[in-house]
Amino acid sequence: MWTYALVAVLLASAAHGAEYCTGDCELINIVPNGELPDDLENCVNQICVKCDVDFSVIGKKNITIGGMAFELVDEPTVGSAGTIELYMDEGGDIVALQEEGEGDDRTLHGVLEIQGQGNYIIDECGDNCHYLVKAPDSMQSPTTTEAP
Repeated sequence: MWTYALVAVLLASAAHGAEYCTGDCELINIVPNGELPDDLENCVNQICVKCDVDFSVIGKKNITIGGMAFELVDEPTVGSAGTIELYMDEGGDIVALQEEGEGDDRTLHGVLEIQGQGNYIIDECGDNCHYLVKAPDSMQSPTTTEAP
């Protein structure tokens, strides 16, 4: 039940800004009934859902998450911690992504800051395994970044 509520919250704003994206640009897809490892630290007392990540979308000018459209704010930054991309939508919602590795050995870490709905985390859970979780209240913070 809570799994569906988490997904529903992300999809609730789907219509807002969807005109930006053309073609395949959905970053994550929820895996229905996807099994996750039992020892995920972020999932203690939180509802986590397994998701597939489309790595070909990362770095594109426009991406979508749950139908919400985001635009790349600046060129991706490449450093020792991997590639970091920052996206924002018209309403000031933010997606920060950190991609590590190459080829089939890539992982993604991300934070979605959706105004009025809270923060969400995308993290890796093993080989070719990622999940989405609503951040605990202790990680919630007001948006301080302004739209470009």
